[in-house]
Amino acid sequence: MYTRREFNEEEIQLSGEIRKGLIAVEELLDKLPNCREKSIALTHIEDAMLHSNLAITETGIVK
Repeated sequence: MYTRREFNEEEIQLSGEIRKGLIAVEELLDKLPNCREKSIALTHIEDAMLHSNLAITETGIVK
């Protein structure tokens, strides 16, 4: 379905920056009590990381 390939250095850096931003959002969500909505929000963060890496793999980085 998706072509697997290694990221180059620039792609690794961008993926890391995205991950840092998503971790910051996760830390904010950790201030909320456990509930269904929080669980869904955390799932969407995981989806965002997955799909951003897929986008990098499929299209590369805009320069």
